[in-house]
Amino acid sequence: MDHYWNGEGRGVSLRETGNLETVVRDYERRVIHDPGKLPGQIADFARSQPDGKFTNGFTNGYRMEHRVYILGKTNIGGVYQGTRTQVHTMLELAGTIDFALNDWFRDPGDIEEYVLQKIGAVGAVPTELPRATPYRIVDRWSARFDARVLLTSSLSGFRSEKNIR
Repeated sequence: MDHYWNGEGRGVSLRETGNLETVVRDYERRVIHDPGKLPGQIADFARSQPDGKFTNGFTNGYRMEHRVYILGKTNIGGVYQGTRTQVHTMLELAGTIDFALNDWFRDPGDIEEYVLQKIGAVGAVPTELPRATPYRIVDRWSARFDARVLLTSSLSGFRSEKNIR
């Protein structure tokens, strides 16, 4: 909160706040370690491509205030790129994922979300506290992936939730 009052709107990275590891670990638990989330999205996209290189983007909003107060619903997205090789009924995948978090610290009382949206008055009254300035929160990190997945999505545990029936 000190930066909200005294930071004059200067953006900060999660690294600066000491919260990058906390956010990355929570994101890993919720998204990376769930084969129906990002791993399934990567597998499904790779299934739709010919052997060789592939690249695709992703983004989603996540509630993070239970881990780090300065983040409410924050956006984490990025780009994954890799190679795919079909070996019989399997795909061998390898590559990198570049993640980007992009958020704002603003409206710490969540007036807009819990009051103004409900009554249809977003923008009608100020939501920032007096003498405070909202600021951007950003950061980037990377990871590698290596996987063997079944070529047929319906037989694989690694498929996007939207394809799970």
